[in-house]
Amino acid sequence: MAGVSSPVRQWLKERKRSIKRTTALRRSDAVLLSPGKSGRTWVRAMLSHAFHRAFATPIDELISDDNLQRLDRRVPAVLFTHGTGEPPALVRRLTATGLRDKCVIALVRDPRDVMVSRYHHYHNRSARFARRHSGDEARVPEAIGSFILRGRRIERLVSRIDELKALTSAVPNGHLFQYEAFRREPAAQLARMLQAIGCTIDDAHIEAAVAFTEFERLKKREAERFYQSE
Repeated sequence: MAGVSSPVRQWLKERKRSIKRTTALRRSDAVLLSPGKSGRTWVRAMLSHAFHRAFATPIDELISDDNLQRLDRRVPAVLFTHGTGEPPALVRRLTATGLRDKCVIALVRDPRDVMVSRYHHYHNRSARFARRHSGDEARVPEAIGSFILRGRRIERLVSRIDELKALTSAVPNGHLFQYEAFRREPAAQLARMLQAIGCTIDDAHIEAAVAFTEFERLKKREAERFYQSE
């Protein structure tokens, strides 16, 4: 946008994102909220492969908002959000009042495991960490205990999990899922989630989705950039 000042460009960019995200919420059949590093990518991959098997959606496309629904109306539109880092207009709607007409799913994980996962992500995969620590000596990571306690991270995470649990209890169609339960019985939990969002899929497709997204296989596909979605 030639001739447009930087602050205006930034405002237009944020405005565009706000409209996109609030529109996605309005069109969604379900909203899945989860703190970061709670297993959301794995669950998305399982859902996506189940839809691929049942409705022939692209095998390399992860469900995101209504992208798969545009290909087949039988696929529900699902808004995935951490509830943070979102436009204020969307955050204001992520309440019991704003979501009273939606299927609301909360995916939570033991906060101790979340913090360990966040620690390793930040120090091993984060581009921000790499930019801040360009020298080899400077890249020595801080102790995990210091990382977890800094900025009251663990307290804020526990508080956020409690908020999500309360939210699913406050809306008519709320459902709480535990990452640990998915690890113990992925097929049963995937079937339960599909039922929650109003989608009936054969057990054979569910079992295939679980097998396709087995942890080591999913990690390999991520490394190979198998999925076309972000």
